[in-house]
Amino acid sequence: MTVEGAMIRQLDLFADGRDVMLANEAVAALLAGDAGAAQAALTALAVEFPQDARLARMRRLLDWLARPLTAVDEATLACWRDELLPLAHRLLGGKAAEFARAQWRRLGAMLIGLTFDAGCETLHAAPCLLAAGDWRAARLSVEAIDDWRRRPAPLGWHIEALCGERCEEAIWPAFAELCWMAPRRAAALLGRLQAPALHRLVTAFRRTWSDEQSADDTLAWLPAWLLIEAPALADLLRQAQRGADSLAERGFWQVLGLMLLERQGRHDELIAGRIRLKALDAQLFALYMARR
Repeated sequence: MTVEGAMIRQLDLFADGRDVMLANEAVAALLAGDAGAAQAALTALAVEFPQDARLARMRRLLDWLARPLTAVDEATLACWRDELLPLAHRLLGGKAAEFARAQWRRLGAMLIGLTFDAGCETLHAAPCLLAAGDWRAARLSVEAIDDWRRRPAPLGWHIEALCGERCEEAIWPAFAELCWMAPRRAAALLGRLQAPALHRLVTAFRRTWSDEQSADDTLAWLPAWLLIEAPALADLLRQAQRGADSLAERGFWQVLGLMLLERQGRHDELIAGRIRLKALDAQLFALYMARR
């Protein structure tokens, strides 16, 4: 290659690197939440490289970042969750999670204090703060909801926050309540929980418990199964609050009562209790007796 050719090649490399540098500056500014710096980098990129495919996508994120959030409604949340969050992951790569957490935190801050509406569960600070990884703030926002422990969505959020805070013992009674109250929601929640012991036991439960219901509905029987197959958890599970007295919940309390009668040696009451358990659910009774 001639000296002139080498110089031209160096200029080409510089040109190739210039667009990357400007794009990186814009990304860094977006990650820092600096709308002004991001705008300056994108303006320079547009002047020098007007056909750059990243321009339109970066401008969408910049418009979001520069948008004053005086209020957050369902449309705002849907725009962020369904359009801009996937865009951020495509554009920012490994840094997208950092950007997303900051934006979830921003949304959550705007929603703190908003009354929980069961008809529009997503319009509350808790799920936004959970997505941001702000576990304590999410938990406190749930605990500010009236009667939160009797409502499936807030109870699920509270469990997720406890898991994030590593309050593992407190998860067991709360998860039992959610299994009785809304077993399908409990099943969906499992995918977001970093709780290896719970996952192992749920896997074992699903492998051994047979039911004509769907696998998700069947999870209502998990707490009673745990008393029998993981009795070391009994002291934690007994802290659960009584719910709507579903069949599965009734089975739990009956098994727990039988375990107490066993320790106290109250034979006649134990026999009567076993008869009631058999009448309640034959499978649960068979499992209980197989471990005696």
